[in-house]
Formats: sequence, C-alpha cells, structure tokens
Amino acid sequence: MMFHAFGGVEGGAFDNARVRARHEQKVRDRIAGGGDQTHQMISMATRSISQTYPEADIVLLTDRVSNDIRLPDRTRVEQIHVDMNQLMLSRVRQYRDSVERAPDDGYMVFIDTDMLLFRRFDEILKDDFNLAFTIRRKRRVPINVGFYVANLSAKGRVMDFFDRYVGAFEALDPAAYAWEGEQPVLARMLGAPALDVDRPRYADWGDIVIKYLPTHVYNFTPDGSMLRWRLFSPRAKVLHLKGSRKYSMPDYYRRYIEPKIWGRLRRG
Repeated sequence: MMFHAFGGVEGGAFDNARVRARHEQKVRDRIAGGGDQTHQMISMATRSISQTYPEADIVLLTDRVSNDIRLPDRTRVEQIHVDMNQLMLSRVRQYRDSVERAPDDGYMVFIDTDMLLFRRFDEILKDDFNLAFTIRRKRRVPINVGFYVANLSAKGRVMDFFDRYVGAFEALDPAAYAWEGEQPVLARMLGAPALDVDRPRYADWGDIVIKYLPTHVYNFTPDGSMLRWRLFSPRAKVLHLKGSRKYSMPDYYRRYIEPKIWGRLRRG
C-alpha cells in the first residue's frame, strides 16, 4: 500500500493562509510547539500513518523541501511546483500523475496532512472496487476528498477516472481552481448522492466501480464537546481536523498516537 499526502513543508503550505488568509493563519499560529507549524502538522500526519501501517510507503507531495521536518521511515518527498492560484487543480493533476507512475497493483491512498490515522482500515480493501470515497449528507459537497482510495489492480480504469476528473475541473471557471472546486465538480461528475451511510455502498460509473464509505468512520471531523475534550467517535478510524480544528491536532496526536509509538518502541 502507498499513501500520498499533499501538503506544504516550507513557506506556502497548501492548506494555509494564501488561500483562506486570515482564518487559516490564525489557526496555524495557535498550533503549539516550536518550529514551523506546518512542519509539525505534516510530521504528525505521516507518523500516524506509519504507526498504523508500518509496512506502507508514504509519498509527501510538496512545493518545498525542508531538512527540519521529522518524517518516519519509508517516507519519500517529491518536490513539485504548485501555482497557488490553481491549488486544488494542481492537487488533482499531481494525484493523476502519481497514479500514472505507480505499479499496476496494490492500493494508493490519498490523504490530507490535517488528518490522523487511528486504526487500520483493511476491511474496505477486501472487495472489488476501483475508487472509494467517503460520503456525507451535504448537497453541494457530498464527497470530501481529504481521504480516498484507488485500487490499482485495474489501473486503466483509475487513470480514466482521473483524466475525466481533471478535464471536468479544467472546464470550470478559473476562480474555482484555487479552493474547493474539486469537490463540487467530482460530486456532479459521479452523480454522488448526499446521504449518510452506515456501511459501504456501491455505484457503477460506466465500467468504473465506486465505493462510498461512511464519513463518520473513515473521515471523521469532531465538533462541539468532542472537539473541546479532544474525543472522537469510537467507530472512527481516520480523523480529519479541517479548518479551525487544526489547532487541536497536537493534542489528539499526543493523546492517541504518541503512546502507540512509544509502546511499539519499547516492544522493540
């Protein structure tokens, strides 16, 4: 399995202030701990992946490389060029290129760097599908693309999906290239239903099999008292600390991920 994480390491972080300036800058300023806050987020995200899937390779797609960031073993940094005026379009193009270069087998997981993996999700990899997305009850953006999975055993179908996805995105008004444009266009392209699901659902998109996953399990975002007390749904396996929740990422990491890492080190 290979994880592809998209985030800025130095200077212009991909989920940072240049796009949603004042709000995101305030959030990053609140993330505790010395050094660059974006470095810290990426380190926590990749270490949670490595702790949960130690056998997996991790690829960090980034605009700049820094020697200061602490990354786990089996992590490769790929330096890429990103036009901040086409931020989300750049991400989709980079994911397509990553699929094109990948072997014709295994799974590729696309994940944001404001996410933490708490538990393995092997159960969603056991049947026949081409792409898996989390789905929620939001009419305009039922799919959140912070986490999704491609099954490369039929790589041609995955490439067909990404080619059509990039094409549909490029057909939008350029104002949509910078932020959130990829989620509405994906939902329209797939005809994704806006609903909450407790178990995976399947849909055929031509000869491509789409699996829709429960958001509260594989893309859970804490709110209210859960966020305040740094708790999460007992069913959640992937935590998404998007928007202003980023400031709580170090607390979640120290409470739930670090003890597992230290326990593994003690066991040798």
